[in-house]
Amino acid sequence: MHAERDMLVWRVFPELRRRAASHCLYLQEVELRWGVTEEESVRTTELCLSEVRLGAPQTCPPRPAAVQLGK
Repeated sequence: MHAERDMLVWRVFPELRRRAASHCLYLQEVELRWGVTEEESVRTTELCLSEVRLGAPQTCPPRPAAVQLGK
């Protein structure tokens, strides 16, 4: 798992940020599963998307994009 995360952090995310910037977009990666307990793990996707919505800017209609990687 650490090799996969390292690849994302050092190669994939920088390239995605570069591509997003060329379209005046900002990419911020977040590991949302760190706060998910074992009991909540069956609802991981639901909980993560809820957190994305909470973090969306309130000055314009929230349109966050979320991509789930891994299990």
